[in-house]
Amino acid sequence: MRRALERRRLDDVPDILSPKDLVGILGVGRNGVYAALRSGVIPSVRIGQKYLVLKSNLVAFLSSGESVIAPHNRASAGTLSEEI
Repeated sequence: MRRALERRRLDDVPDILSPKDLVGILGVGRNGVYAALRSGVIPSVRIGQKYLVLKSNLVAFLSSGESVIAPHNRASAGTLSEEI
């Protein structure tokens, strides 16, 4: 079954999400999810070594249209676009 068909509707997801949940919902890799969490692109709470994301924060992130780009790539992307 294709990954897109496995994605759940946001109404069906719990109010508190783990990074593993985000991987399935967003259809991005684990590293991309953790990069977004570490950089604050997707607001989260960290308890010990665990990240937790409120569903409302995920909805706000999706509504913002912001992309998930690792911080070191974000700086170089800006430099490249300025040169073109």
